Amino acid sequence: MGLPIETFAMVIATVLAGSLGMGHYLIVHKLMDKPFPGGDRTKPEEQAAGK
Repeated sequence: MGLPIETFAMVIATVLAGSLGMGHYLIVHKLMDKPFPGGDRTKPEEQAAGK
């Protein structure tokens, strides 16, 4: 592609890291429904209403 090897390796590493992050988000936070650290499961509307 005309890129230096170091640049190509960085592009590949970035794509792989993004894919791992996306997979983690989908599996843990969406499919398993686990909240983020420090977060709770109440919706912002419910927090505003004091529920």
